[in-house]
Amino acid sequence: MRTHYANSSAFYFDVADYFFAEKMSDYATRVLSNLFEYRIFDDRQIWRVYMQRLLNAGELDEAEITVRSISARKSSPARDDDDPDFDSENSEIYWSYQLARVYDMRARKNKDPQDARRALNIYHNLIASTVEATQTVGFAALEEFNSLVVWVIVMDIINNTMYNVSFL
Repeated sequence: MRTHYANSSAFYFDVADYFFAEKMSDYATRVLSNLFEYRIFDDRQIWRVYMQRLLNAGELDEAEITVRSISARKSSPARDDDDPDFDSENSEIYWSYQLARVYDMRARKNKDPQDARRALNIYHNLIASTVEATQTVGFAALEEFNSLVVWVIVMDIINNTMYNVSFL
């Protein structure tokens, strides 16, 4: 069966979804990693779907590793002229946003003040550095930033030291 579907990324995503639903995350991430063995290291759309699946499944540590691996690559995934927020010039901004989302989700899941600070700092930097070509990322970062600030205040997870965050 694998031979027949080896060139279909949808097959791998469907199988991984099954394993995630069955709470078999190790198998799901192994299936997803096979995508990169067989085909798509430079296919941006697959990377995006892969990241979203990891985030949806709550595989935040694996998502962080993935974002850091992508960011460390010398050449960013191939350019898509239909997506100005994810072209070769702005892919660093996109993946910074994804890293902030990972920290944000992990902070909320574990009530971790360090991850909350990391997410807030990245969101703040994205908002401050947004240029016209990446307004979508900037607006999304602003929305996530505001949401996380409210959550941090309500949960008081930084224990009255929230104002030690570098930009406040």
